[in-house]
Amino acid sequence: MWVSSRHVAAWVLGASLGAGCHASRALAPLEAGQHAVTVSAGGPFVEYAGAPVPLPFVGVGWRYGIDGRTDVHAAVYPTGPILIGVFSWDLGVSTMVLDADGGRPRIMLDMNTTWHVGDNGPGGEGTAFRMFLQPSAVFTWDLGKPVGTARHHLYVGGEVFYQPFPQARAVPGLMLGTEIQARPRVGVQLELGWHGFHRNTDVGAVTWIGPGNVGSIRATLGVNVRLPKKGEGRRAQRAAGGAP
Repeated sequence: MWVSSRHVAAWVLGASLGAGCHASRALAPLEAGQHAVTVSAGGPFVEYAGAPVPLPFVGVGWRYGIDGRTDVHAAVYPTGPILIGVFSWDLGVSTMVLDADGGRPRIMLDMNTTWHVGDNGPGGEGTAFRMFLQPSAVFTWDLGKPVGTARHHLYVGGEVFYQPFPQARAVPGLMLGTEIQARPRVGVQLELGWHGFHRNTDVGAVTWIGPGNVGSIRATLGVNVRLPKKGEGRRAQRAAGGAP
């Protein structure tokens, strides 16, 4: 049975933001054949004991570079069942349509799909299933000197969480973030988002925190680890005069 109408707004927003809380993976494409591990923690702010508190959604994911312009990615969200009784995962693809050049930002498009299975909540019976389309566009500026082969990033973007069935629902969102390259293969990411800014999202089941009580603000901290390509370590050793 589908979720009850009384809780559908909270369920839809909570489930979509739960899987949508992974920091953007569309800042810059990976090299062809390169893998990366992504970890994000954070979520939308809710009112708890009279104070705004970000929900601690955690996403653990993977990326793979196809051709130096296009990546595929996936993630699971293990804390969802504990926080809102919903297990979520996502699958997506991102592609660069315009590379960065001086002050011109890189433009990447991402099409993510998020999948959710969980309890209907009070007033519902059985288990609910939802799938969302999550298209986004991200504009990224490369900053500073390269750290290894990577650059620091500042980015802005927009996205939509769209539920095609059983009822069509859409939640628009904006994002602002930065990624600092802490090490040649490790980036630390901080992202702020504002979702559902088209309506008041105080739906009774939970009070989302947003400007003027409209929409929901989220904060997400991410760590991105780009793995060496096969044979890359041996090539670096040879270049440095190490063992063959």
